[in-house]
Amino acid sequence: MDNNTSSIGDLIKVFFRKYKLEERLGEVDIRNNWEKIAGKLVAQHTLDLKLKNGKLILKLNSASLRHTLSFSKTEFVEKLNSSIGQNIISDIELR
Repeated sequence: MDNNTSSIGDLIKVFFRKYKLEERLGEVDIRNNWEKIAGKLVAQHTLDLKLKNGKLILKLNSASLRHTLSFSKTEFVEKLNSSIGQNIISDIELR
């Protein structure tokens, strides 16, 4: 590959950035792999998830799980970003 060519992957990334689709694509990736990313227990208690302006909004049906996750939000954010290979999540809101 010379200096005037780009890989298809690079072109796709540029396209997603240009049309601000990175966050939406990240949300789809998270949804599709939620049990693998979050673990079976968290996945079983997740009612819904949304990614909005860098914040992952999780609706959980367990107050005790919500409480437990609130103490490890930073680590959970790092795990999520690592799992999807992008740093698009900056915070988690637990509902």
